[in-house]
Amino acid sequence: MASRERALIVGAGAGLSAALARRCAGDGMDVVLAARDTQKLGALASETAAATIACDATRTEDVERLFPARRYVMVDDKLRILSAIKAAWGERVTTVFARQGHYANDPQNAANWCQRA
Repeated sequence: MASRERALIVGAGAGLSAALARRCAGDGMDVVLAARDTQKLGALASETAAATIACDATRTEDVERLFPARRYVMVDDKLRILSAIKAAWGERVTTVFARQGHYANDPQNAANWCQRA
């Protein structure tokens, strides 16, 4: 029997990650939602038949427990989150700023982050 594809969404919430979870579930994938507070994921988990796992992406031990690796890539449209991840993980993580959403449209916010990156 062939196994189904699985989508692991870390930092799951009500926005983009919820849309991705719905899309993945609709495409027949098994969905796993990881977030600091899994209780907030109840409705989305029910809707997508997803499993939930507690994970704080700013805590290296939480992420390493789920997927051990030597290097990581973090993509987000929130510069404060990328900065916190980079500060916590250092050279083990590559951060990618996705220019989308209202966070990315603030030129001063982007300029400040680019100076630190």
